[in-house]
Amino acid sequence: MDVYAKAPWAGALLEALSPQRRGGGVRLLAIGAAVPRAVRGWADTLWVASVPHAYAFPRCSAAVHHGGAGTSAAAAAAGLPAVVVPFLAWSDQSSFAAWLVSRSAAVHLPPSSRSAAHFAGAVAAVMGGAPALRRGATALAGELRRSSPAGEAAVAALDAHFAAAGGGGGGGG
Repeated sequence: MDVYAKAPWAGALLEALSPQRRGGGVRLLAIGAAVPRAVRGWADTLWVASVPHAYAFPRCSAAVHHGGAGTSAAAAAAGLPAVVVPFLAWSDQSSFAAWLVSRSAAVHLPPSSRSAAHFAGAVAAVMGGAPALRRGATALAGELRRSSPAGEAAVAALDAHFAAAGGGGGGGG
């Protein structure tokens, strides 16, 4: 799915990321075949078509992702504060965004908040402008690590969130 070509907000996200890179000391890891060719050529940007999140995320400072189950779990396990941008209205992406926000580990940008200014503010927050997000993400990762096995804690936390929200269990992501 070519998200960047079809999503009206994609340009605003890319516009917000560009100054973050140029500000110095920030490098961007862009993952996915749908990443626009122009982004792949940005200075201080590494593009890969695919890489396991469990490998890449522990080496990152923050993540901007879609809120899928696997990506959300990997970001949580790595202790990454995240900007979550769900793009499939029919999926559980917004539920995972809400879970990460409830743990003070993410900023959720729903469709009504997808302007360059909102993206820039959210990215600045996860890059250090809101220390509570780093603390929340670190605490969530610690909770997941202390569990035995870690997957059971993640499932229990998600089940509790969905039960409290009146929904069912999670799905694939």
